[in-house]
Amino acid sequence: MKKRGLAALMAAMLLLVACAGETTEENEAVLPTEPSIEQPVSAEAAAEVSLVLACGRELGEVHPAKLQDVSSSLVPLLYESLVSVDNSYRWSGELAEEITQNGLNYTVVLREAVFSDGSTVRAADVVNSMEAAMEEGSLWQNELSIVEDCVVLTANMIRITVTELRPDFENLLTFPVVKVQNNGNYLGSGQYVLNREDSDRPFLEQNPNFHGAVSGPETIALNRQPNSDTLYDSLRIGRISCLFDDLSSGEAMNLSENSQIAEIGHLVFLGANGQKGIMADAGVRRAVSVSIDRQLLVDRVYASKAAATETPFHPNYYRMEGYSLPTLSMDGARQLLEAAGLAKNQEGYYSNEEQSSLRLLYNSENAYRFQAAELIQQQLGALGLLVELVPLNYEDYMAALKDGDFDLYLGELAIDASMDVRRLFQQGEGYGYGSVSSTLDNIYASYQQGNAKAELVAGVYWQQMPAIPLLYRQGTVIYHEQVAETMESLPGQPFAAVLSGQ
Repeated sequence: MKKRGLAALMAAMLLLVACAGETTEENEAVLPTEPSIEQPVSAEAAAEVSLVLACGRELGEVHPAKLQDVSSSLVPLLYESLVSVDNSYRWSGELAEEITQNGLNYTVVLREAVFSDGSTVRAADVVNSMEAAMEEGSLWQNELSIVEDCVVLTANMIRITVTELRPDFENLLTFPVVKVQNNGNYLGSGQYVLNREDSDRPFLEQNPNFHGAVSGPETIALNRQPNSDTLYDSLRIGRISCLFDDLSSGEAMNLSENSQIAEIGHLVFLGANGQKGIMADAGVRRAVSVSIDRQLLVDRVYASKAAATETPFHPNYYRMEGYSLPTLSMDGARQLLEAAGLAKNQEGYYSNEEQSSLRLLYNSENAYRFQAAELIQQQLGALGLLVELVPLNYEDYMAALKDGDFDLYLGELAIDASMDVRRLFQQGEGYGYGSVSSTLDNIYASYQQGNAKAELVAGVYWQQMPAIPLLYRQGTVIYHEQVAETMESLPGQPFAAVLSGQ
């Protein structure tokens, strides 16, 4: 089964939110409403239709790296990347036959491949594609921000120079490799090509020049979806076969159709104010972490569509295989509170002379935040900490974080496929707002240089606990009951079952 890139493409496919990698929370983004939805591909174009996918107005008219609508989910069907990434965040070559590193330079050797028109995929095409993916408006812009230069060495070799060392940098090379024709069309080397003879009813057909084993249906019908609000209704009535949803809203939970989880790399965490108050003590932060039943959050709040984690890294990350944190009981957690100078007051809650309760901020505009905050409030209450829930709209929520007006807050960050988790403990725009640890910074710098293991980062993180990791939220691929086979998904590739021939 072929596998595709991870964080960038999943970020592209968030149908109901803006790019979460730039802020601590997601913002809803609604596309302009249009009055009509076209029917699937005509009978003349495809006599038999076994699969119908949604597409937007921009398909075929916008560079695939910059697709902002539902069409972005079709990119893996049309275009190949340099590498693909699997569930354990290991990369494997796709168009790249070999990648070697020498300090800040990566040399990529391309395998023999052709675009759908039969022309050779050249090093210059890869460089041009990377440059487009680095431009403003590209959904790969943030991930490729550490790329300083990309140049052609030979007809099938390029050199990429980065500004800093990054473990698993190769995982970020998942941008679509594109050939731009003189007429403005975009060609790829993927399993399918876009047939645009009828611009109102385009469809996908198998690429006759595809290098791999041919699988999947010969033709995939496309149904224009000018407004993301129509997706769910289209699925219910059978206009489309399946759709991807990042589960930022609760609507997908109300659908009875079958579904499969899809990894999107969004880390949900409990931020802690390390600058003042009770939470400034690392022992208190560790005690809070111990008291939270993450699996209960996964099951009750996220309907089992999340993966619990006690470290900043995704629990499937291959560098963390076999690692586990030290165990600590609730009694041990209470001892940490007492070691920090807290004692139980008349109400039975731990406090000191300056502070008797904790303010937990959450974005009231997010469908899941209240449920998670309420469950955390109950669990911290069982530990002996009194928590006051403070719901705020997004604007006020962000202002309070920047002003440091909180003890705890529920946040979410998009972690890229290289598993660069610094954003959780380094402050700044689009980063966390918790405590800062020079020790952790130094260890992470050593990890970047290849002189320390991810396990050491996790261990030091546990001691410092600048923010409390909870879970990696997942998305879902929902498919209509008439779809005979399970629509299994892979990271960055919601319709993996199409390419596997299911």
